[in-house]
Amino acid sequence: MKILLVNTNTYRFMSPMPLGLAFVSAGLEERGHDVAFTDLMFAGDPMAQLQRALDEHQPDVAGFTIRNLDNQDMGDPLSPLPSIKEYVQLAKQAGVPTVLGGTAFTTFPAAMLEFMEADYGIAGQGEAGMPLLVEGIGGGDVDREIPGLVWREEDGIRANPPVTTGYRQVPCDWSMLQIKGYRGALMPAAVLVKTGCPYECSYCDAHATFGKQFHARDPEEIVETIRAMRRQFRIAAFFLVDPCFNSPLPQAKALLEAIIQADLGVLITSVLGPMSGEYDDEFLGLYKRAGGHFAVLGAESFSDTMLRSYRKPFEMHDVLAFSAQLQRHGIKFISDLMFGGPGETRETLEESFEAMAHVPYTIAVAARGLRILPGTAVCDTAIEEGIITGPDELLMPRFYFSPRLDRDEAVPLIDAALKKHARRGIGMLPYGARSLMARYLNVAL
Repeated sequence: MKILLVNTNTYRFMSPMPLGLAFVSAGLEERGHDVAFTDLMFAGDPMAQLQRALDEHQPDVAGFTIRNLDNQDMGDPLSPLPSIKEYVQLAKQAGVPTVLGGTAFTTFPAAMLEFMEADYGIAGQGEAGMPLLVEGIGGGDVDREIPGLVWREEDGIRANPPVTTGYRQVPCDWSMLQIKGYRGALMPAAVLVKTGCPYECSYCDAHATFGKQFHARDPEEIVETIRAMRRQFRIAAFFLVDPCFNSPLPQAKALLEAIIQADLGVLITSVLGPMSGEYDDEFLGLYKRAGGHFAVLGAESFSDTMLRSYRKPFEMHDVLAFSAQLQRHGIKFISDLMFGGPGETRETLEESFEAMAHVPYTIAVAARGLRILPGTAVCDTAIEEGIITGPDELLMPRFYFSPRLDRDEAVPLIDAALKKHARRGIGMLPYGARSLMARYLNVAL
């Protein structure tokens, strides 16, 4: 069968490569299907590009991946879902059966299928379920037992539990990705390390969309992926996709040792967490030797009160100790912060502002309000406080901001606190120069 896979993401600020589609494409090709791909990220006119792809490929099935629910900006919320619905309807008007997938779809499988008026969906991993689904569509008899399948019955939409077993030894079709087009992102090439997360932070639904335990790929598999991508696309900078790269610590060290042993000559970055016992000098030394000149510190707050509210597996003294060790090893890092969660007050804001002087980040990025996601503790709190009546309201962006704060007063305070340390961004210049060399000249200095 002829399958058209569509990356619907057009939001450049959130522009990770569509890795999920690369896994799905490989699964389809293994079973003999003819797969075409169109990436709307780079389309001047997404509807026109999709129409050309439909006309050119005449697919039997069109699959749409939906990565983002919105831009996660409480001050100016934007949802891509109405536009994506137009893409889906364009395929349906051409008589092509439609299938939805992706992280955002997995968060709202039934509601999104209904909103998009699509025919089917695959929640969770789709590399095994998608071939079974398209073959069922082609044969006129879809197996209702396919893991992650979302479909329609006369009395409503049905959904099977998704697969969240990870991508160990799962083939990936890198050739379909327009990797050079993503050079404007923080890191141009994304390599999946592991999926799942056991921590269940209060605002995050990763435990539902990717599973409650880590599922890691083999170090040798990751090394071979990096080597192949460097050879094929001539780039030397990679983002290691992982909810918390340094947890568990022995696994992270084993991967770094494999990268060093392979002498890949690359730059790497990833999200690191300051959990006690999940980092040490040996780990940071290995990270630096493997090419880890930069990292994202996944702390979310510099207030102990808010760290407890967010159910983080660490305290502020851990953040200070870890960030100091990063500095000693010469590893620059971004701090990714959130303000306005449950329990946030003027006092907790001031606590975070004061701590900014002691956390040696290079750049801080901050969310001013939390996107409410179903199945999270923040969602439960929002219902209790009357902000929403239930999770059915969350398909379009809804945000939580602590009722103990006046947002109009708090946001300028947050902005001023961030601006106070903005000159640290000059420290990004060496990183930026090295990253550009790695992206465009295939040289990791």
